[in-house]
Amino acid sequence: MTLHIVCSAASDIAFSLMWGGVLLLYWGALPDSLRASVHRLVTAAAIMLCLALPLQILLLTSDMCGTTHWLEIHAVLPDVLEMHAGSVLRSQFICVLLLSLSALVPLKPVTRRSIFTLLLLALTTFKAATGHAAIDGPFSLRELSQWLHLASIAAWAGGILLAAVLSVPLLGNESNLLVSYLRRLSRHCTLSIGIVCITGVLNSWLITEGKLEHIRSSTWGTLLIVKMAFVLVALTLGFLNRRDINGSLTAETQLAVAKRIRLEAPIMLVILCASGWLSALSPV
Repeated sequence: MTLHIVCSAASDIAFSLMWGGVLLLYWGALPDSLRASVHRLVTAAAIMLCLALPLQILLLTSDMCGTTHWLEIHAVLPDVLEMHAGSVLRSQFICVLLLSLSALVPLKPVTRRSIFTLLLLALTTFKAATGHAAIDGPFSLRELSQWLHLASIAAWAGGILLAAVLSVPLLGNESNLLVSYLRRLSRHCTLSIGIVCITGVLNSWLITEGKLEHIRSSTWGTLLIVKMAFVLVALTLGFLNRRDINGSLTAETQLAVAKRIRLEAPIMLVILCASGWLSALSPV
């Protein structure tokens, strides 16, 4: 179970960095040096997923055959890859492998961004078809809701993580660019948060089939409540930042916003880890 949680959390963090990075490339308010750094970061996140996904496939196979013995896992691995759960993990791996390899090809920035976007959308589609969302089969309301939830929470978390470790520190000495970036980040996060809240409620209702006692009585429900508590903290910090960003951004308020973003980043990591843990648990 511990390995399941670690792999899921690592995958969700890498996935969020990819979404945050790709969206950042579309903003058009970044210097060339920062865009190059974002390209490298998206590629690094894809490589991280290339390492995590094969381990997830092996863990899935180990669970299905009830053993950790390599020879037995190897014998049933082809059959597992033909099943729904195995096939979507394999498809995710193909997407991130192609994205990683595309970094080795000399391409124009616009072409590279387009390839990143197409492969990320495909990756999200296959990711939405795993776990609880796949219960009703492909192209269901569960999968659509999960797709929107995954994309929006990854865009929100990825935007904050990149702002904390990359964008805000590098743009700190360029006041006009920083103000433009922070205002774009605020609009981006506000939209993402709205979708996260709506799809989060819908997903919880669909997973529990409207039976709220599952939330009160299960480990899954307890962890969901803990996750929501951290989401509320992140929302509070985001509200304070939006208030300052939409006002007169003085040097003092810019510093306050930067501090809150650095505080919000580890909270987003906790939320992503909780999401990875939830995906490994049954809601009942």
